[in-house]
Amino acid sequence: MKQILKKQDLLKLENFLTSDQTPSRCMNLFSLDGFITCLMIGPETVVPSRWIPQIWGETEDEEMIWNSMKETEHFMGLIMTYYNMVSTAIQNNPKNYRPLMFQRNATENSGWHIEDWCHGFIIGINLTFDEWQPLLKSEEDKALIAPLLLFTSDKGLTTLKEDEGFRSYTGEKWEDVFKFIIGDVHEYWLPYRKEMRTANTQAISHKIGRNAPCPCGSGKK
Repeated sequence: MKQILKKQDLLKLENFLTSDQTPSRCMNLFSLDGFITCLMIGPETVVPSRWIPQIWGETEDEEMIWNSMKETEHFMGLIMTYYNMVSTAIQNNPKNYRPLMFQRNATENSGWHIEDWCHGFIIGINLTFDEWQPLLKSEEDKALIAPLLLFTSDKGLTTLKEDEGFRSYTGEKWEDVFKFIIGDVHEYWLPYRKEMRTANTQAISHKIGRNAPCPCGSGKK
């Protein structure tokens, strides 16, 4: 069954992420889209228990506090539905996925949120930083994500302001740039992901024998 968030549910999620209830470093909807996009096109599959905590931006001084189990289940459900929406769109046509960077029909804070989207993507990279090293250590391959670095570093932001060529870029132009980046990065990691899936399938196929010791290390059968 295809999962789609209704407009009112998407608005609820957007408002919740930026509400006073969440930590100040919590992702907004645009950085969430960048984050999930990164997870979808990166080198490995990351389980929800590992990536969901990254959304809240918790620190020692600020923790994510839920009012009730019902509230927790509701918003976790919205996040997982959004995750599945992005996953399906990228799997169906990775070169045509349009990142969520523009806030339409908004009464306030309207406009482009490219920097937020890029920050979310970078959080995704940092989550599996070691696995991203083949791309990051190659100057040629690293060029695939160069625009991301422009929007997520002081030096890059200065370049965007001062470079005449970049100043002529519209939001739509940048949206197209990142659309191509998503397709290219997905293609870059696809052989690696296929290799990992094959290895995992082979590992699962080696079932524990009836009389074999327990894999937990206890020595029991």
